Amino acid sequence: ATADGSVVVGRTGTVVVVGRFFESSKTYATGALHPDGLIYLAGDTSGQLSIWDFKSQSLAGSLDYDNEAAVKCVEFSNNGYHVGAIYEDNSVVVWDLRKQSILKKLTVEMSEACSLQFDASGKYLAISGSRSSDGRMVVQVVTVKQWEDTVTLEASKGLQVKAGLLFGKSWIAASAFKKTAPQVVFFG
Repeated sequence: ATADGSVVVGRTGTVVVVGRFFESSKTYATGALHPDGLIYLAGDTSGQLSIWDFKSQSLAGSLDYDNEAAVKCVEFSNNGYHVGAIYEDNSVVVWDLRKQSILKKLTVEMSEACSLQFDASGKYLAISGSRSSDGRMVVQVVTVKQWEDTVTLEASKGLQVKAGLLFGKSWIAASAFKKTAPQVVFFG
């Protein structure tokens, strides 16, 4: 998706502009593709999440959070039922896509949440960011149905968190920078 609201879908050797789904006054900030490949979710700087249906090439709905903070990051659960979103005001919200309503507002133990990822089973949600007291990178793992913290992982001092989380079978990887050098931190 582009800043002007166009959705561009590529095929091998071909690029097709599918359509526009933002008003010209809105600016695209982030997006994610649904696991079935038929829905694209785009977050804008006004805090709205727009649900774009590729099959009908139309706007299928929107998820409106009442704080008007820009959307920084969105991610679907692997079953496609839940959407996690991080907003500029550090809010972390989990949406129920089927009901198009807020499922849970999470409290994070960090000053700047920047990335989130559901594990493959959909049982856990990891959120990465930096802690306000010392700037250290932390990853907070939450159990999805109980919405309780399972564990908070922290990286060595001096690492600045950047967007990017990946779940493995028995580990979580997070992208970070130490001074200007990119790093990947593994938590096992």
